[in-house]
Amino acid sequence: MATEEPSVIAAVSGAAKTIQLAGGFKATSSGNIMLSQIQILDVEDPIAAARQILDNKIELIAYGNTFCPSMVKRGGGVVDIRPRVLKYDRSKYVESVDLDEHVSKYEKIDLDELVTRFDKTRVYPAGVNPPADEPNTENKKDHMLIVHIYIDVCESMGANLVTTVAEGLSPKIVELSGGRALVRIVSNLVDERRAKASFLLPVNLLKYKGMDGMQVAKGILEAFALASEDQYRAATHNKGIMNGIDAAAIALGQDWRAIEAAAHAWAARSGRYRPLTSYKLVKDSKTGKMFLFGTCEMPVAIGVRGGAIQAHPVMAYTHGLVGNPTSRQLGEVLVCIGLAQNFAAIRAIVSEGIQRGHMSLHSRTIAIGAGAPPHLVQEVSNYMISVNKIDQETAADYLRAHSILANSTQHRFFKAQRQTSPSTLFVELDLQGVKVNLNIVFETIGGESVQLALREEFSSIVANGSGASPSRTESAKDDESPPPIQKELFGEKSPAWFKRMFEMLNNIRVSGKPQQKTHHVQQNKLKLLSILMNVLIYRLVKLYPDDTSDFLERVLSAELNPLSKIGEDKPPAVRVGFSLLLALWQVFKHQVDAIVSVPALANALKEEQLRIFSALFRTPEVYKSAKTLDRFMSTHSKRFQSSMFLLCDLYGLPDNLITPERLFLIFKLGQYFEWEGIVAHDVARWERDLAEDAPNVYSFWLRINNLKPDSTNLQKFLGEIDKQLQSKKRKLLEAKVPVDVMDARKVLDATKILRQHYGLAKGASPAINKLPNAKL
Repeated sequence: MATEEPSVIAAVSGAAKTIQLAGGFKATSSGNIMLSQIQILDVEDPIAAARQILDNKIELIAYGNTFCPSMVKRGGGVVDIRPRVLKYDRSKYVESVDLDEHVSKYEKIDLDELVTRFDKTRVYPAGVNPPADEPNTENKKDHMLIVHIYIDVCESMGANLVTTVAEGLSPKIVELSGGRALVRIVSNLVDERRAKASFLLPVNLLKYKGMDGMQVAKGILEAFALASEDQYRAATHNKGIMNGIDAAAIALGQDWRAIEAAAHAWAARSGRYRPLTSYKLVKDSKTGKMFLFGTCEMPVAIGVRGGAIQAHPVMAYTHGLVGNPTSRQLGEVLVCIGLAQNFAAIRAIVSEGIQRGHMSLHSRTIAIGAGAPPHLVQEVSNYMISVNKIDQETAADYLRAHSILANSTQHRFFKAQRQTSPSTLFVELDLQGVKVNLNIVFETIGGESVQLALREEFSSIVANGSGASPSRTESAKDDESPPPIQKELFGEKSPAWFKRMFEMLNNIRVSGKPQQKTHHVQQNKLKLLSILMNVLIYRLVKLYPDDTSDFLERVLSAELNPLSKIGEDKPPAVRVGFSLLLALWQVFKHQVDAIVSVPALANALKEEQLRIFSALFRTPEVYKSAKTLDRFMSTHSKRFQSSMFLLCDLYGLPDNLITPERLFLIFKLGQYFEWEGIVAHDVARWERDLAEDAPNVYSFWLRINNLKPDSTNLQKFLGEIDKQLQSKKRKLLEAKVPVDVMDARKVLDATKILRQHYGLAKGASPAINKLPNAKL
C-alpha cells in the first residue's frame, strides 16, 4: 500500500490488528467467471431470438471455446450464455434535435438537477418552493438484445480474452437471432466474480480513544445508517474503501480502474447508490455477549497470471510478499483490506474525527522541516497535535524544551541568544537488539561547552568551545583512560556497564500474554534515561551532597529555573552535572507526555522518577538517622529502579489493559523486587561500601543492632530479610488484582538473574545463597 498516504496505511494496520485479536477476517469468493457482452440491434422479435439462443446454447459454448483453446486446456473456457432484452426509447439517443436549443440547455451545469432527480429530502425555507420535476417523456417501445457470455478465465484477469470470444462468437449469434451485432466487449461489472470478507468483533475490543466499546459500536452503526440512506455520504464511504483496495491493487499489478468501476456499479445495482460494507450489532443467545459483525462484498476482476505480472520483477516480488496467492485468494485479500480501511475510517470519525489522523502526517512533515532528528519526529508530531498548533515555531520550541536540537537548528535559538555554544550528550547503545539514540543538548554554565559521547565503540568527553559533536576519530580509544570530567560524573561506568545494567533490570519485566505494541525503542529510551539520571545523581550526591540536595529540592518543587543558583564559581562537575541532569529530566517528561496516551500511566512514570530523585539524595541522611530496617529500605531500595522498568513495560500493552488495578500490582511487584535487588547488591558490595562509608542495608542492620560483620550475623540478617520478603510476598499474593498481563515464569526467574548479575550464584558464601526466591 506504499502509494497511499501514511495515515491510511497506519489506519488499515491498526484496524487489522484489532480484528486479529478476535480471530481475524473470514473471506470467500464466488469463482473466476468473467463476462463479455454482445449487443444485437434491429431484431424483429427479441424474445423469440433469445429463446433461439438458449435452445442452441451447448453448440454456442462449444463454438466459443474454439476462440480460447489455451484456457480450455487449463480447465476454463465458456461456461454459460445468457440473453437479455432491454427496452429503450431509440429516438432519445439517435434522432437529431435543434442545435441551439440543445447546446444552450446542456452546455451549462443545471444546479437544480440533483434536487429534482435525486435528492427529495432537501428542506427549503418557508415560502420557497422546490423546483418542479421534469416531465417523463420517455416511450420505451424499442428493444435491443444483449447476449452475456460467461467465461472461466482461471488465474488470469481475462479482459482481453473475453472480448476476443465475444468478437468471434457474434456472427454465430447473429445467424440465430437476426439483426446486426454492434458492441462486443468485456463488462467490468463481473457480478459472478465476487469476493466477500467479514469479521466478528466482541464489543469490548472496540474501546477506542477514551470511548467504551458499546459507544464505538453504536457510533459505527449510526454512521453506516447515514451511508445507507444518503448517496452523498455513500460516495465518500465507498471512496475510503477503495483507498485501501486501489493501493494494494496497484502494487500487485492489477487493473485498479476496472476494480473501481465494478465496485461503484455494484454499489448502485439496486438503482440507488449504497455502501459496499455493512455493519450489524449481534448478540450471542447463549452467553449474552455482544459483537459487531462487519462485511464487505464486491466484484473483483483480478488475475495472477499473464501480462506483466509474471514478466515484471517488481510484480513477482509483491506477489511473493502476499504469499503468491491464487486469483480467488487475492480477491479475498483485497476485500479484507477494504473492510479494514472502512472500519478504521468510521471508528476514527465517530471517536476523535478523521482529521486528527490526516493532521498527524502533516505534523510529521512540519517536525522534519523544523530539524527534528528521525527518532524524535513522532514525539514532536504528537505534541503539536495535542496543543493544536501545527507549525515550525511550535515544533522548534518543543525541541528546545527537550533541550535536543540538531546542528541544523542550533542557529535558530542559541546563536541568536547565547554567546556560549550549548553542551551535548550523545548516547548510542544497542539494548538487547534495539538501537537507542539520545541527543541531549543542555545549557553551558561558565567556561567552555563540553560534548559527551557514550557509545559502544567508545566513550569520551571532549572539552572545547566549538560546539561540535566528537567524531569517531576524535574519541578516546578503549585502552585510554577517560577524561577527569567523565570520571566525576559517571565514575567507572562504561557503555558496556550501562548495557549490562539495562539487561539485568530488563529481566524484571511484564512479558504480556496479549500482543504488545511495537514500542520497544520508546520503552528502552525511557529506561535508559532513568538509569542515566540514577547514576548521575548517585555520583553527585557522593561528591557534592549539599549542593546536590539543594538542587534536587528545587527540581522536586518544580521551580521554574532550578539552575538559577548555579554560578560559574561552582566546580565543573556541579555546573555540567546539574545542567545535564535537568536536561535528562526534561527529555524524560516530554518523552512520556508525547508517547504515553494513558494519563494514569504517564503520571505514574513521572512520579516514580521523582521518587527516585528524592530517595537518592535523602538516603545518606536516612542511613544515619533511621532506627528501623523498614524506614531505611523505604528510601534506599528506590536506588534499584525495578518499579520504573515495570511501568515502562506497561506502555507496551494495549491501552485498555492499563488499569488502576494493574498499576497497583506493578507498584507492589516493583517494591518487592527493589528489596530483592538492593539486598543482592548490598550483600555483594558491603565491604566496599563500608570502606567508602556508603549507604548499605547490611551495614545499616549491623549498626542498629550493635553487631559486627561475620558469617553468623550475615545469616541472621538474611533470615530477617527473608521474613520481610515473605511478608511482602504474602501481601502481593493477597492482592485481588488481575494478573493476566503477566508471564509468571519471567517473574519467577527475575530473582535468580539478579543474583547472577552480582556474582551471588557462585556461592561465595553459603548464607548468601539462602536469599529467598520470589514466587508469584
